[in-house]
Amino acid sequence: MRTKLIATFTALALTGAMSFAYACTARTHVLAATRNVSADDDDMRERDEQDGRFQLAPGAEVTVNSLSGSVKIETAETDTAEVHVVRTARTRADLDCRPVRLEQTGAGLRVDGQENRRQCRNAHVNQSVTLRLPRRVQLNVNSISGHVTAGDIDGPASFNSISGHVTVGNVRGPVRCNSISGHVEIASALDAASFTSISGHVTINISRLGERGLKAQSISGSVDVGLSDDVNADVHVESISGSVTADGARITVNKLSANEFTGRVGTGGAPLEFFSISGNIRLHRAGV
Repeated sequence: MRTKLIATFTALALTGAMSFAYACTARTHVLAATRNVSADDDDMRERDEQDGRFQLAPGAEVTVNSLSGSVKIETAETDTAEVHVVRTARTRADLDCRPVRLEQTGAGLRVDGQENRRQCRNAHVNQSVTLRLPRRVQLNVNSISGHVTAGDIDGPASFNSISGHVTVGNVRGPVRCNSISGHVEIASALDAASFTSISGHVTINISRLGERGLKAQSISGSVDVGLSDDVNADVHVESISGSVTADGARITVNKLSANEFTGRVGTGGAPLEFFSISGNIRLHRAGV
């Protein structure tokens, strides 16, 4: 009997010791994780800011290029461009590696974060840029690792190689979006529109359609197109893995095969073309 009691007490002691050891280990892991989170929060402790003001002629070209961070573009009735840059990094040396150059050119304004990238490949710097621009500009935004938002543009607008969502207001000139790793939303377009290699949904309202029409190709998501009563177009769809719906008395769609459709908006005219769409297409009256 005594032997059994001793064995029982020994087992309980071992179990308690193991439980205590496990609790201590778990607590150690939690503390380590907490320290890591705190370290991550403080990781980008180096910071600087940069401002610039530039006079721009109507129709000036504004290029925003190669930035590791978000880009926010506000527009207004003005002839002055205002730029605010915030950069954060782990070390001052990293910040020095990745400056953002603000340069007024003969054609307009360039905001460029590409300098020294080859010499500083391991430098991790966040470059967030806010611009306040005249509406009457030609806007080019390229190679951005973050979301891009822009207000109304009274001219052409181009967005290329964006690792984030693109949200734009009313664009009076042609709008082009290429290689976007996120959703694209255009409040309205008054000319041609082109979307290529979009890894997300595309939403656009067409107030007026130029002779080049709208082309959407290689879209990994749905496409939603709102059409005003002033739009007349011919619809062609090829290689779609979803459905095509037409909501509106002026819009008709005919199914030719499993993944090919044709149709018409109003009396027909400029092309509405869709190729390689991995989602549904909805054509409807704008605002509905």
